[in-house]
Amino acid sequence: MPETPASTSGTPNTGHHWQPMKLNLQDISCTLNMAASRIRACISQYQMEAANNPPSSARIMYFKAGLQWEINTFVMPLLQYSAARNIVSVVPSPVTHVLTLYPMLTWNTVPGPHLFIPPMSV
Repeated sequence: MPETPASTSGTPNTGHHWQPMKLNLQDISCTLNMAASRIRACISQYQMEAANNPPSSARIMYFKAGLQWEINTFVMPLLQYSAARNIVSVVPSPVTHVLTLYPMLTWNTVPGPHLFIPPMSV
């Protein structure tokens, strides 16, 4: 039985060496949209909990950690990949909003519902 790679982050070539994964525009767009969806879900859950009860600092830290993980795991690597290859990507608004808050690391609020209004079609 042939060995299977431990990582799916690359593709094998005939010399049994691993090559970096190549992403196309659809891969990048889809992944950024999935990240935006998870960010929306996290923010919506926070807003729902905050509406019923002011969140504790531990709960705020929990939500911040989830948003930071999403950004570190999916968004930043894609932005770095895109920048290295001169690929221009449209970043969904929930992602851009969190990215603007991200350097501060002291934020304790989340965006309001106006953030989730989809852009008008042209």
